[in-house]
Amino acid sequence: MMRKEVGEAADGIARKLNQQAAEVKKLLDEKRVLSKSDREWIVDVLKGAGRRLSNDIPFLNDLFLEQMDKTVTEAKGEFESYVQNKMNSIAFEALAGRISNDELHPAVNMIPGAEEVEQVQDGLLDTDEQVEGMQMNM
Repeated sequence: MMRKEVGEAADGIARKLNQQAAEVKKLLDEKRVLSKSDREWIVDVLKGAGRRLSNDIPFLNDLFLEQMDKTVTEAKGEFESYVQNKMNSIAFEALAGRISNDELHPAVNMIPGAEEVEQVQDGLLDTDEQVEGMQMNM
């Protein structure tokens, strides 16, 4: 989209300048001596070209900056999404690998105090330790 807009604007500027350059050339070829009005017209053409360029170049610059902001924002979003998906994938693979190898027991290692629950189930804690493990410290 940006290329099309900038291209159209630049083509318009170039067409107008080429048209006026052809008119000035024609005038210079036809007349050996230029009248005061011819000279004023040439000066007006040059001043008009300068005004158009001074107005159109900032416009083209604004178009460029606007498009760059959009492009950078989009690229940043895509990069952040990629990094987040990659982190989730790595974490899932690590978690799945550790669970399948019996290195991580979700009920035991992920829940505080769950070790005691497993020990009670295995009969490793006596009655007094069971009661203390079930009390919540607030």
